[in-house]
Amino acid sequence: YAIQYPEKVDKLFIISTGLFGVNEDENKVVRMKEFQSELYSGNVEEAARIWTETWLLGENRSDKDISSDKLDLFKNITKHNLLNSANFKMPNFINPPINVQLNKLDKEVYHLIGSLDYEDVFNSSKVFNDKINNYKEEQVKSAHIIPLELPEFLVDRIVEFIN
Repeated sequence: YAIQYPEKVDKLFIISTGLFGVNEDENKVVRMKEFQSELYSGNVEEAARIWTETWLLGENRSDKDISSDKLDLFKNITKHNLLNSANFKMPNFINPPINVQLNKLDKEVYHLIGSLDYEDVFNSSKVFNDKINNYKEEQVKSAHIIPLELPEFLVDRIVEFIN
């Protein structure tokens, strides 16, 4: 949206954003294959568990490192989405790819990254830093799903950024 309609964007706040075309984290690739295998075999419960471990926990934490309420909530949301999204279609990708259009972003861009996220998010942040003039980032102790893990912190950062 910010690339296609830059005149409508004053600032851009992104969270653990990755780009297609950067080197992917091999651990994530393995987990995604496991997830797809379970999902396509009809084992939604196991697929949801893998998805939760992949995105909420990350590679370097166990389920004891985050509250069981948050784990259960995320897993249940995931199961609901998997069971009710049979007609999901991949979006059309922007052409030319976003990676080659990042220099169009001339407004302030703030990127909040979970320090426990996958390597491709960090590889993407290097691209953002190289291509976006007014780019700032902050890492927090979280995996990929910062809004669920650190909601109050996230709200504070957004309010600071807006002001």
